[in-house]
Amino acid sequence: MIIWILLIVYLIFLKLGMGELDTKPKQKQYLIWAGVAVALIMGLRGDNYGRVYDLRVYTEFFELIDRVSWRNIYDVSDFEVGFVFLNKVLACIFTGGQTIIIFEAFFCVFAVCHFIYHNTDNVFEALFFFVTLGTMGFMLTGLRQSIAIGVGLLSVQAIKNKQFIKYAILMAIAYSIHETSIVFFVAYFIFRNKAIQKNGFVVIPLVLLMMVLAPQILKLGVTLSDGELSMSSEAMFSINGIVPILIYVIAISFTIYINKCKKKTASASPDACEKGKGEISIALPMTSIGLGVYLMRFYGMVIERLSFYYTPASVIALADIAGAMKKGKDGTFDELIILFLAIVLFIYRLSDAVYGNYVFFWNV
Repeated sequence: MIIWILLIVYLIFLKLGMGELDTKPKQKQYLIWAGVAVALIMGLRGDNYGRVYDLRVYTEFFELIDRVSWRNIYDVSDFEVGFVFLNKVLACIFTGGQTIIIFEAFFCVFAVCHFIYHNTDNVFEALFFFVTLGTMGFMLTGLRQSIAIGVGLLSVQAIKNKQFIKYAILMAIAYSIHETSIVFFVAYFIFRNKAIQKNGFVVIPLVLLMMVLAPQILKLGVTLSDGELSMSSEAMFSINGIVPILIYVIAISFTIYINKCKKKTASASPDACEKGKGEISIALPMTSIGLGVYLMRFYGMVIERLSFYYTPASVIALADIAGAMKKGKDGTFDELIILFLAIVLFIYRLSDAVYGNYVFFWNV
């Protein structure tokens, strides 16, 4: 656990040393220095998590594919073609099963930092929440899906820039890595919807509709993903499952409130309104859809994993909330309370997490 605590300390002291991250160059610099540290810790972790054996499967597969000729690479596993191809390319450059874990760590952290950089100015808070509130935790265990999620996050900028062909290519790559990424295929059409761009909270009725149609959506997902969602997984009701729901609800509720305040400010200042014209706020619709998908876990636990294509946006929403609170009368104190609560939740989860007791790969 000490390694994770040191990472938190590093992120905080790096921010204190750099001062206010009030320009894009400073924000990029922070994300580079902080991101490299996060990626190193993720990449150097051992592959033995006791009851979670996925990482060992991937490291052994990498070592196997290194010994297989290009002609036969698709004969030795049932993994998606893109993931097999990726492993073979990396095996031509590097040796050792740890390579795929290191690649996943640096790629995913780059994708998250890229997503943060382009969607919020509160980069410290966003990366801090990425580490402490669950997204990084999933990326420590769900290697193959995490790579697909990273590709999905990179595609968000293509959505904002109306680059459909680029988005489609990235989605094809994500699907070739993990078929569950099909859940992100609708993102372009949802986020580009004019009604959602104008009033992001209109996506909330969609969340309720998703709950009503959850069984039918699950059946469709099983068909489209070639059975990927049909693995045995019973619905569960637990405290650990409720906490993320509370986080997403808080993120959505406060974001709606903040957006409402911004509209009042914009109406009082036409220049400010014109300056923000054309910008798409990703945090609200993306987090809302993520919540809708996450709630389906009560129909089938496996659905929880699908929500992680969308819920990384919650770190953007929470970061902007913290940034807005920071401008208030007791802003610094309020932000410290939020960061402290995030740390407490992180440490609490570490006590029961399979990755809680950190082990470097050379000690496994």
